[in-house]
Amino acid sequence: MGYLLCVSLALIGYFLYRHRRPDLKRPVRMPGFLSYVALGIGLFFGFVWIYGGYHASDIAVAAGKRSRGAACCAPTDRFFIGDPMANKPDLDHFLTTDGLDSRREKEIGQHIGYRYDVNLLPDYTRLTPFLKKYIEVMGWEDLNWLEDVHLGYEEGRPAVFDRNINGWVTVPEGIALPDNQQDRDMLARELLVKFQMSRRHPLLQLKEIYGK
Repeated sequence: MGYLLCVSLALIGYFLYRHRRPDLKRPVRMPGFLSYVALGIGLFFGFVWIYGGYHASDIAVAAGKRSRGAACCAPTDRFFIGDPMANKPDLDHFLTTDGLDSRREKEIGQHIGYRYDVNLLPDYTRLTPFLKKYIEVMGWEDLNWLEDVHLGYEEGRPAVFDRNINGWVTVPEGIALPDNQQDRDMLARELLVKFQMSRRHPLLQLKEIYGK
């Protein structure tokens, strides 16, 4: 969005500068009619910046729904078991395999990209009792920043990424993983919040050591 605003101001500024100081010497002088083209493009980018910024969340939700619908119809054999058209993803792909599927990934020995669907919107009918209470106590209308939390995988183990410590928090071995991604993500969100509230969180330990 910031890029659109910068380009819009630059194009509109070019139009104004060209018409207010037309005789100023310039290293490169474009044909006069291009100033009107620049003005039109600048105003269009400005409109997109204002409209898109105001409706960004609604556009993202609609785009997410369309992309999931398209994904259900698109033929692919990545992370799927048996018939690729059956559309049954192997949720344990990164637990039972090394996750290196493409030729490039095998060459570098590293998985490329996220190991979960970053565009998967949470199903609020699957909120855990803990998350329901947490949302109520926090006064939120939805999951807020927790919407971006998903169950991932680190070194063959299920884990959730904690941005506060910039590291992975592995799921305890005794916890059974649900059979669908929505419930796995809810589990990850609950575990992350509980870990951040626990006495074992590194930031709390740092506070006790260095706090005044």
